[in-house]
Amino acid sequence: MRHALRIAAVGMALALGSGPMLAAESAPEAESELATLALRLNGALRPDVVYVARQGSRTYLDEASFATLDLVPRGTAPPRIDIGGRRYVELDGIAGLAHRVDGARQELVLEIEPTALGGTQASLAPGASLRPRRPDWGGFLNYSLFGYADRGTELAPSSQYASGAGEAVVFGPYGSGLVSAVANPSVFGYGQTQKLVRLDTNWRYDDVDTMRTVVAGDAISLPGSWGRAVRYAGLQYSSNFSLQPSFISYPLQSIGGLASLPSTVDIYANNVRLASQPVQSGPFAINNMPMITGAGEMSVVVRNAFGQEQVISQPFYVARDLLAPGLSQFAFDLGVPRYNYGIRSADYRGWLGSLVYREGISNELTLEGRAEGDNHVRGIGLSADALLGNAGVLTAGAVASIGERGTGTRLILGFSRQAQWFSFALRSTWASPDAQEVGEVGELGDLLAAPRLKRLAYATTSLSLGGGGSLALALAKREYWDFPGFDVGTLSYSRSAGPLGFFTLALSRSIGWPNQTQVYAGFSFLLGGSASGSAGYQNTRSGGSNNGYGIVSVQQAPPVGEGYGYRLLAQTDGRAEAGVEYASAIGRYGVEVARAYGSEAVRGSISGGVGFLGGSAFLARPITESFGLVRVGGVAGVDVLQDNVVVGRTDADGQLVISRIPAYNASKISIDPLSVPIDASVSKTREWVTSYQRTGVLIDFALRRERNALLRFVDGAGKPLPVGAMVEVEGRAERYPIGFDGEAFVSNLEGSHRLRVRSPGVVCEIEVKLGAADPAVSELGPYSCKGSNS
Repeated sequence: MRHALRIAAVGMALALGSGPMLAAESAPEAESELATLALRLNGALRPDVVYVARQGSRTYLDEASFATLDLVPRGTAPPRIDIGGRRYVELDGIAGLAHRVDGARQELVLEIEPTALGGTQASLAPGASLRPRRPDWGGFLNYSLFGYADRGTELAPSSQYASGAGEAVVFGPYGSGLVSAVANPSVFGYGQTQKLVRLDTNWRYDDVDTMRTVVAGDAISLPGSWGRAVRYAGLQYSSNFSLQPSFISYPLQSIGGLASLPSTVDIYANNVRLASQPVQSGPFAINNMPMITGAGEMSVVVRNAFGQEQVISQPFYVARDLLAPGLSQFAFDLGVPRYNYGIRSADYRGWLGSLVYREGISNELTLEGRAEGDNHVRGIGLSADALLGNAGVLTAGAVASIGERGTGTRLILGFSRQAQWFSFALRSTWASPDAQEVGEVGELGDLLAAPRLKRLAYATTSLSLGGGGSLALALAKREYWDFPGFDVGTLSYSRSAGPLGFFTLALSRSIGWPNQTQVYAGFSFLLGGSASGSAGYQNTRSGGSNNGYGIVSVQQAPPVGEGYGYRLLAQTDGRAEAGVEYASAIGRYGVEVARAYGSEAVRGSISGGVGFLGGSAFLARPITESFGLVRVGGVAGVDVLQDNVVVGRTDADGQLVISRIPAYNASKISIDPLSVPIDASVSKTREWVTSYQRTGVLIDFALRRERNALLRFVDGAGKPLPVGAMVEVEGRAERYPIGFDGEAFVSNLEGSHRLRVRSPGVVCEIEVKLGAADPAVSELGPYSCKGSNS
């Protein structure tokens, strides 16, 4: 034979000089020795075995095991051979790899330099959030009633009026629609009567998977970085990242290093531990790390199994204004502008359209383009947000417009930096005399009445003084070509007083119209629970007059569930207010009294909601976002919790409406099992839910009421059956033991059931009937077992 075949338990002991191996096979062109060995890589023993071959002085590892080494390809690929139907890779000559066979331990020992390994790639970006279920058809109506009356003064007569507001919402699998309105049916003293004004009417559809929103009807245009938000009726189609709260649209940070042994990596940002990640030997990269906004320092502590540590640090800057590379964002608006919103129901005139598109070009650059137009002007502009190293974000843009004034331009320049201790932002817009934009024309359509902006600039800065408090400064300047401008500046200082509260000092100054200086000093404090208060002094100087007064206020908001809240305010200039509000399961009710400048007034309000979902109609508090209808098997008095806070108890029908569930954010809804009747069993006590905007979600906690019985059994002589006898229920596999005094507790006996009692030498049968009106535990018997011997 050309090829020799040797099968021996000693394997390649002589060829490798390392001791006995497990098996040997034939190989082409030369004698080959085969063995199955354990693998030890960089000191760590792998759980599986590998195939090793020897030809002369060359050593080979089976190709499948070689692929798991995660070596970085360098130069030409190592030679490969086929032996016995299996492919092997030569280990000799691979840069950064040393090998030997430990015959005593039957191991192939590999030492690989960390730089020769592919290493670990890990991402810490959060996973997908809980997606909402498409809702069934339902709806709700919110209402609010308000009444006011005052006594009047010598200069003004008394007045009384009532008003109301409401909205109707219908929702289903294809989105949600709403109609809202305000009404002033009676106004005494002001000459207005019978006034009803429609506010908004639209239909909205959210596509959570693609993060897109469509609104048909009344909407507000999305302005981008330089336009105006304008009310209109028409069609809006836009990106909406808020549909997935866990989605991160801005560029995330990455950091890497080299681990000589399998290690654990701890990641810190500004000395705050963010995450921990195991890594293998070799280079590692931790990508997509959610960070705090702004500038800071990121550190990675690499700790191996021997307790050795290395620390890697690098500065970072996270800018939420930027988009991640390749990510785009857009908004399209087309419709008819609306004027006199809240005054007239349907004052629509002309047309408008706008398109905004943003795209992340790289981690450091995001570009935005916007085009707009209406009856008076057409405009187009381009802007860019650029991250300058770790210094901050530079914003620059240019806009050109052609309108009734002529051709105009605007330039935008800004820079912002946010950091742990010191942050600031600067932004300025310059406009030519003929510059114009959509939405600039006033309610009457008079272009000349609209002031022409020349320059708008603002600057803000904040400084953290550590234990010494924090300092903030804000400046704004507005100049017009044909109208007086004004400047405003505010300086504030705040400092914590520990558990007592915090101190605030604020100074503001406006120059132009009007010229005014205002100073406020105050202290805010907690009173226990949700109650809080404040005390301070405010002085205002304007137009040569000086007005100063002290202020004391105390307030407590109503609880999340049912309960009261209050508000008290007193000023040294004679003004005083007091109010109380009660929140019930079906509404909110408030009353306030006030006195100021020689006049007294009283105000009252009532608000609530009416809804329909899952075949049930209900009353509720005002539904401002989304809601949940909780059902607990028709059982009243069960405590319901939202995110571990009690929000109420089920009513007589076993239902409770949670009137505020934030849309697209997961909420944990649960019931307190201790409040469930003893004769009831539930399959679950909590459920994570999320909902679409302005919709409802049905949360059903299936509950089954049980009728149980404590039965007593005696023998023919009237003595209790002995302990250990068993009770069987026909049709069930369970058996129930008889305890002391011949008593046995048998569960779930509602209806008619036949029971058999087995005791040494005695067998008897009885029939038990329990109805829904029977108590949770019925005491039955004694039953005499006089049956025949079995």
